[in-house]
Parts: sequence; C-alpha cells; structure tokens
Amino acid sequence: MFLDINNIGDGSLSFDETLTLDPVSAANADLVEPPSVRLHGSVSAGPNFRDPTEGAEVRGRIEGSLRLRCCRCLDPFDRPCATGFRLTLRSEAPKVKDPDHQIDTSETCFFEIEGGKLVLDTLVAEQIHLNLPLKPLCSDSCAGLCPTCGINRNHLECDCRKESLDPRLQALQQIRDKMGRPPG
Repeated sequence: MFLDINNIGDGSLSFDETLTLDPVSAANADLVEPPSVRLHGSVSAGPNFRDPTEGAEVRGRIEGSLRLRCCRCLDPFDRPCATGFRLTLRSEAPKVKDPDHQIDTSETCFFEIEGGKLVLDTLVAEQIHLNLPLKPLCSDSCAGLCPTCGINRNHLECDCRKESLDPRLQALQQIRDKMGRPPG
C-alpha cells in the first residue's frame, strides 16, 4: 500500500490501515508468521520543506500481535506490538555547502518518496524489525531445551544427568579447593 503525499497541500493527510506484511527473510528467523498490524497516523509537509514532494513528516502508531519464536525453547508465542514513530521523509539527501561534510546517500537511511508516493509496507516492516527484542522469550521463567537430549523442559522432565561442573573447568576447581582449605 502506498500513500500519495502530493495530496497533502498545506495540511496533513491521515491514514488508518490494516497491513499484512510480506513473509520475512531467513535472516530473521525469530518472526514466525508475516505480521498483520494496524497502522494509523498522519503525514504532513514538514516546516523545512516548501513542497510535500521535497519532504514530509510522518507520525504514526503500529499496533498488533507478532508471532515470535522463543530463543530458549524454540516454541512460537504471541507478543503484543505497540510502538509509535516519527520520521522525516526526503526525496533526496540534504545538500551541504562544505564539501568535507557532504552527505552521501549510501550513508543515510531515509525513505524515498519518489514521485510523492510513500510505500507504507516498507516503513512498517522496518519499524517492526527495529522493535523486535534481541532474544525473544516466551516467559522469563522459560526452562529452554535440555542440552543433552533436546527435550523442551517447559513441557517434560528428562532423566539426563546434570553435570555440576564443566569438565574443562576441573583444573580451576582443584585450585579453588586447595585455596579454600586451611593450611595444615
């Protein structure tokens, strides 16, 4: 879906849409299903722009539910998503008089409004990915997977032997034991 900001004029243009985004790439395996979210807000010509096609300001709110994969137990779970954003849109990188401080388009992140049309799907997808947790957890008390047999310890208990000490640290444990003993 796109928004034509040529219709803003001197005022603002409001929007309220439900978007189902494209499936995510394999680069982000935490997001299980393509999210369906509600986007509402407004676009207005920014105070620094003479014409809306030069640039505009978008204010909005994204609300919905995301289906994520827990990083400990790998089970999918639902997490509410409610985030606001405010972005400045530009049709081209700002011009700077000093050549030493020139901004290259490869160094900036701005949404192109080519022909005055803003693609909302791209804007929403970026905002959702920016607000995903680094390590999504289904709950703070998630027990995760057993490192030996791989069973989900939230659902079943396993009979795997629990080693109290990593064998690679055995030498350090011996030194600690010697230091903790009284001389004698």
